[in-house]
Amino acid sequence: MYRRIVLAVDPEGLAESVLPIVAALARRGGGEVFVVGAAKAGDPPEQRALLEKHVREAADELNAAGIKAIGKVRQVATESSAAAEIVAACHERAADLVALGSHGRGNIAALLEGSVGRQVLSQVEAPAILVHSREAAKGSFLPRPLHRIMVPVDYSDTSRQAVKVAVDIAREEGAGLLILHVRETVPFGDVPYVEGPEEAQQLMQELTAELPTSEVSIEKRIAGPSLSPVREIVEAAKKWNADLIVLGSRRLTAVGGLFLGSVAQGVVKHSSRPVLMAGHPTHQLVRGGQQAVG
Repeated sequence: MYRRIVLAVDPEGLAESVLPIVAALARRGGGEVFVVGAAKAGDPPEQRALLEKHVREAADELNAAGIKAIGKVRQVATESSAAAEIVAACHERAADLVALGSHGRGNIAALLEGSVGRQVLSQVEAPAILVHSREAAKGSFLPRPLHRIMVPVDYSDTSRQAVKVAVDIAREEGAGLLILHVRETVPFGDVPYVEGPEEAQQLMQELTAELPTSEVSIEKRIAGPSLSPVREIVEAAKKWNADLIVLGSRRLTAVGGLFLGSVAQGVVKHSSRPVLMAGHPTHQLVRGGQQAVG
């Protein structure tokens, strides 16, 4: 499904859970992975050497798992230039997926939480895999099978795109799909707004009416109402043992900036599960050697 993946690495290394998920998504479509690191011109030699080591090790592990991968360290002037280099690598490779993984420190951590990440996500139309935490390595590195994919949804158009992407991956991987909607509770004076169950049911029906239920095992779940949808989503992913969370809270604003919703930011920050941010609606997914609008 994903054939040209750009994986960004920083001097602090990767979250271990990034490589298995990247390998799993690349494996079925015979994908290639370009591992890129951005070294600032003023960095100490030992820091650049460490970055080169991490890039080399990531490429070596992917190749050992049967995934074609090459790695390269590029020199940049500033931290913002790191984002520009990742964007350039995505454009040069015509990437259909970009992967960013950090254990909470270094430039990639900034990519996940700050303005640098917004630069990357706003300039790359392809979906993005984000992993924020470091999990202990469990035995030898292998592509992680995707058995359970969860997609939280709301009333936005980006949720519709996320469902499409999640269904495509579930179909390719033979995975089960959980579509989760957390009913909203919004404080408003003395009488808060609470989304009714009928509204939630209607949303779920609209989102799932045309899904290929004969090809994908789909579970629909409505939770809440809750003041903290992030907590509900993170806990649901943990209890259901999701291998991947697909979110759609990513869109360009009218002035060309990126809106990454607070729920999406919270899920990326607080969940140890890989999170895939669905690409823009114009992005094309590769299916069976042909491209189809996602």
